Amino acid sequence: MAGGIFGAMNKIRPGAYINFTKESEEIANVGTRGIVTMLAPLSWGNFSAINEVTGADMINGKSLAKIGMLSTDANALLFNLALENAAVLKIFNTNKSGVKATKTLTDGLTITAKYPGVFGNKIAIVVKELNATTFDVETYADGYYVDSQKVAAIADLVSNDYVDFSGTGDLAATESTLLTGGTDGTAMQSSEYLPLYFTALKNTRWNTLAFDSNVAADITSIITFIQTMRETEGKYVQAVVANAAAANYEGIINLVNGVVLDNGTTVAAKDFTTWVAGATAGAALNESLTGKVVTRAKSVDGLLDNTAIINGLQVGKFILSLNQNGTVKVEKDINSLHSFTATKSYVFSKNRVIRELDTIGAAIEDIWETTYLGKVTNNNNGRLQFKSSIINYLADLVNQGAIDEFDPDRVIVEAGEDVDEVIASIAVKPLDSMEYLYMTVNIS
Repeated sequence: MAGGIFGAMNKIRPGAYINFTKESEEIANVGTRGIVTMLAPLSWGNFSAINEVTGADMINGKSLAKIGMLSTDANALLFNLALENAAVLKIFNTNKSGVKATKTLTDGLTITAKYPGVFGNKIAIVVKELNATTFDVETYADGYYVDSQKVAAIADLVSNDYVDFSGTGDLAATESTLLTGGTDGTAMQSSEYLPLYFTALKNTRWNTLAFDSNVAADITSIITFIQTMRETEGKYVQAVVANAAAANYEGIINLVNGVVLDNGTTVAAKDFTTWVAGATAGAALNESLTGKVVTRAKSVDGLLDNTAIINGLQVGKFILSLNQNGTVKVEKDINSLHSFTATKSYVFSKNRVIRELDTIGAAIEDIWETTYLGKVTNNNNGRLQFKSSIINYLADLVNQGAIDEFDPDRVIVEAGEDVDEVIASIAVKPLDSMEYLYMTVNIS
């Protein structure tokens, strides 16, 4: 927690700056998201493709069928961190090949895992004879009971979330039998998986990307991709990378330190990008992450001193620091933009503002595509309808505390030069959270 006295209202670190004086002086005035994505090799699920889970899935067991793990698995740490604040996690499986586990029983029943991967070797089948004509075929995954079917013959069996059945003839009672032969195959190199990942991301909805790597060339590829998405594709997204010295863009959050969790596990900055990306994706429109406490952390891995924090914030570093009570917090919710211009001022470095602006852009695009594009006549009445839709949406944002009051007259929708063109402009003032307190305590 930063603090001290102030001479001018120009502090870099958020905090409380308090002057004590006997003079009487006036106090100066100071001026639904939730989808995170990442790359990971998976031993279950679609290869070279996106696999989607929710936080609820990880807890209630549904994630076992989707990615072959639960929240309690040791390998699930980064997924859990991403989902601590986000609603949905989209994981691109970087394994590109593999073999499905399988087993053929003595009665001719063949069981084949739904996906390639070694998790398939944790699937077991039990066939119980209930009576002369009926059998109970049970499926277990990693020791968990996941499916049961009461059938008379092999042909009566239907696929479940874990296996496919094939064969003909009569069933026979069989003790628990594991499938075998499942392999993960080959993990792709970044030169292979990044282009596939980028293509997949262009065709799905998401908010924030966590990049769990320190490879400089790959981080450059991520930065270029985010710029393309924002400026060419019209997709308002961000990415979180670690220790990217060259990052200087509102779409890139540059995390520079990690944490030590309460169980003693050290999570380096490149891995903790998952938590930051999840928190960024899950933040409400009227919420800043400045001061947000990392509840599972007991200390900062790579703790910076006051001078290093000040210097880091000035060059767009996303920093974890300590509150006065020792809890780990986000120092300031900023992105990596730090070279300001007349068109991209300091306000564009604030992630809450970017979330607000990005949401406005995405929402109005959705309104246009779903209600007006190709459906409404481009005349004065049609344009007034579109203007009214924009005004109603912006009024809702005012009620949410995302933007300040706006002038409806500055929502302009006009005809373009061609018969099918519409030209629109709006003027909004995004809001931010309180971060700097400049207070004077008068001593009488």
